[in-house]
Order: sequence, then C-alpha cells, then structure tokens
Amino acid sequence: KIGHLTDVHVGPYVSVRDVKKMAALLQDEKPELLAITGDFIDDVSLMPGVMTAMKPLLASLPLGAWFCMGNHEHLRGAAPIRRLLVENGIHILDNQRQTLPYGGGQFVLAGVDYPMGASVSTRPAAARHFLDTACASAADSDFTVLMAHHPDFLPIAFERRIHLTLAGHTHGGQLGWGQRSPFEFIYPYMRGVYRDQQSFGFVSSGAGHWMPFRLNCPPEVGIITLRRRA
Repeated sequence: KIGHLTDVHVGPYVSVRDVKKMAALLQDEKPELLAITGDFIDDVSLMPGVMTAMKPLLASLPLGAWFCMGNHEHLRGAAPIRRLLVENGIHILDNQRQTLPYGGGQFVLAGVDYPMGASVSTRPAAARHFLDTACASAADSDFTVLMAHHPDFLPIAFERRIHLTLAGHTHGGQLGWGQRSPFEFIYPYMRGVYRDQQSFGFVSSGAGHWMPFRLNCPPEVGIITLRRRA
C-alpha cells in the first residue's frame, strides 16, 4: 500500500496545520511506503514545523518515505530542502532507483529529478535521459514504481513498460469537468488514472495549491494498493 503526496506547496495558502491533517489521513490508511512527488514546499522556513507534523506518519512506514524533486524545490532552494528532507529520514531519488523487499519478494522504486531549465521542446529528451539513468540497471521483469513530478514522464514510462508511474504538477487543472479538466489541451495527462497496455500512470490533483481556489477539483492525498496477480 503506497501513500502518495504531491504538490503540497506549504506556504501562503497551505499551513503546517494543513500538512498535519494530510499526514493523519495517510497514516489512517496504514501505507507501507510514502511517495512524495515534488512541489512540497514554497516557504523553506516552515520546513522544521512541517517535519514535526509528519513525524508520526514517517515513523509508521515500514518501507520509508521517498521523494523526487519538483520545480518549486529548485525555485525555492534545492540544497537546503534536500538537506532538511534527508535529516528527517526522507530518502531522495535523483534519477536513481532502489530495490525494496516486500512480501517474500522485491520491487524497484525509481525517482527522477525535474528537468529544470529544459524548454517545452527539449523537456521530452531531458525526461528520457533522466528516466534512462534512473532505470538503467533495472530488469524488465522487475516490478517498477516510478516517481516523477511532471506527467511528461508518463509516455516514456509507458514506452518502457514501467508498471506504475506516480506524478503531479498539474493540480488537476484546479478546475474540474466531471472527472477530468477542461485544460487537458495543456497537459494530455492532467488528472486521474491512465493506462497503456499493462502500464499505469496516476496524476494526482495535488494536496495543496499556490493559487487560493479550486472548483470541482478538490485537493487529494492518494492511496494505491498493489495486489499480486492470482
């Protein structure tokens, strides 16, 4: 059972108290692992309080908490954010993979950095390079979960037949239309679950925001339960 937290954007519109509520919701579900897919913090001065609020959740995770960087981490100061995360026991995957044991077997957890500085035209090539680096030594038979902030990684992950990709960044458009968003012309993978053959991708609407409104697109924390095929 994987807890998924993304786009919290702790800062002007999301408080430490809000993070405590998010952490409690996740802890109630008893996940084995927490995947945080970037844009976690906008005000770095709030990080100590945020880590205190998350301490009970972090202590309850048998397989730990794992993080990949988003664009806002780079904008707000990647080095101090990385240091504070690691000091509080959160593992960062920067174009890396980790093999984790579970249920008498194992699976691969990979994480990719945000392709900061790449243009819209060059981002797919940068994303492909990051993903190739992260998964270079993974066998095709390894069950693989990929953490990526930007959903631009989904088509490459589908091409590589990665089993599950978790992403965010879009906030679901912050404006919903049914279960989708009217802004999907901007992001083809905007909100919800996507599938390509036996590969799945989930783009979360995010737990926070950096504009003070949402319409028919509520914030969310995710729980993904994986079951062994019978």
